Amino acid sequence: MDVSLYAVMSAAKQYGLLHEVNTNNVANANTNGFKQGRVSFKALYLNGGDAIRSTSFTELNNVSIDLTSGPLAFTGNNAHLAISGSGFFELADLEGNRYYRRTLTVMKNADGILINADGGKIIGEDGKDIDIGDAPFKADPAGNVIVMAGEATQINGRLKVVELDPTSVFQRSSGEISVDQETPLLPAKEYTIAQGYQEASNVNSVQAMATLVETQKNYDMAAKTMGTIKAMHKTSNSILE
Repeated sequence: MDVSLYAVMSAAKQYGLLHEVNTNNVANANTNGFKQGRVSFKALYLNGGDAIRSTSFTELNNVSIDLTSGPLAFTGNNAHLAISGSGFFELADLEGNRYYRRTLTVMKNADGILINADGGKIIGEDGKDIDIGDAPFKADPAGNVIVMAGEATQINGRLKVVELDPTSVFQRSSGEISVDQETPLLPAKEYTIAQGYQEASNVNSVQAMATLVETQKNYDMAAKTMGTIKAMHKTSNSILE
């Protein structure tokens, strides 16, 4: 079979993957805290690796998560917390696995422990749960959790905010961002906590939709080209018979 067919097939396969990632980006453009996915490819050259005289195939290079921040939106709801600057909040699921978000909707469970709306426990700077009991609370710009009892106040912990290495993060099946549980993380430095705000998705809806349309067109073109090549081979074979 002509190697040109394999070249087009490899391109179609990668366009399909790119379309899948872009579809997910568009679907989550209005999901607070969502981080868009990115896909990169590389060319594999045959015949000695000469890019001019050889046939090239397309191969997946990397699927990564864009950790850049989205815009902050004021909600006026004190249960909403967002990070202005660098860093991610650390949370733990029911199995104790850590994951990371830049925006929270804070609640407390029956034991008075701070949790996010998804049920994940919000981790304190000391690596432990933050226990506020039955008292109301607020978070100051430094991330201190301040419990209020009448006119008296006290600090019951500080939100853990860490830096993530873009090359080490991955997306869990639930969609949350995580890292290897043994990976040591450095505390974030340049940030403030904004109460009454949420961070929007970092997806540019217009750009993402344009990319989606372009990718679909390229995939369709590759599919048609495969059909043309197959038809040419069939015609050539019939002539030789």
